[in-house]
Amino acid sequence: MNADAINLENQLNKIYKQAVTEWQVSVTTPFSPKRSDWDINNDCKLQSAGTGMLSNYTDEMNKIIGLWLENHVALKEEFYLFLIDSATDDNRVAYKPLNRQFGFIFMDKLPFDAKLAQYMAYELGHGAFHLRHSFVEYPSLTTGSTDNLMDYGNGTHLTHAQWENIHNPEAMIPWVQGEEEGANVFMPEIR
Repeated sequence: MNADAINLENQLNKIYKQAVTEWQVSVTTPFSPKRSDWDINNDCKLQSAGTGMLSNYTDEMNKIIGLWLENHVALKEEFYLFLIDSATDDNRVAYKPLNRQFGFIFMDKLPFDAKLAQYMAYELGHGAFHLRHSFVEYPSLTTGSTDNLMDYGNGTHLTHAQWENIHNPEAMIPWVQGEEEGANVFMPEIR
């Protein structure tokens, strides 16, 4: 295991320790499909918003996932995060729909002092455990006002209800959710 994987695994396990949950992290060599194979609008950026009616991913995200699956097997119990150089939506730092296996982190959008593992933990909360934003679960909260992992602040706290959901995720139909719901770990890099 390389140093990046060990560091990310330690940070993720520190965040999820409060819910008695551990991760195993693997980092692959960069996955570099030809841009012409996925960049539908030729803007050199991944479409990060505008998913289709029956898809939780944009057409370009679906292309990247498909290209990756041509040479890899996605195991049911694993979650995959692609680190993307650049994305189209200026407000979106990452995207992983609830109850879905693949997610994307947009490296050009990460705040200067951001911790990659914290964004990974947040997106894995959506995908692996179906955790919703804290301000959706509790509408009286203001966005970014708490130290909860699933808020837009810098927190890592999880509530008891979230712990319960982590150990028994609610059943859901993945395509019946909006993009905003998603706005062992494996991270193929796209360069």
